[in-house]
Amino acid sequence: MPEPIVLPRRAKGARPAFFKDPAIDQMYAVVIALTQELSVAIDRLDTVERLLDEKGVLSRADIEAYREDGAVAEERNARRDDYIGRVFQILHEEAEIIQAGRG
Repeated sequence: MPEPIVLPRRAKGARPAFFKDPAIDQMYAVVIALTQELSVAIDRLDTVERLLDEKGVLSRADIEAYREDGAVAEERNARRDDYIGRVFQILHEEAEIIQAGRG
């Protein structure tokens, strides 16, 4: 079995800044990290539910060994896109207002 790839825990270089107040950039970074973590947890829960439907009982090994098929991947991608859209809806709305004001 090949050795797992280990990526560095921190990116090199300075963190990009988008706002005058660094606290806003930090807040967005936290929101994005939490969004990512929750999305992963939702996928894992989906795995548990699918395996329970299929087997009735399961082990941690069953969960770790689960590999989604194409249909499940499409369903999860659609759910993830919808979830991210809801989380960042206010940013999209604000961007539209700004663009409308410039046009």
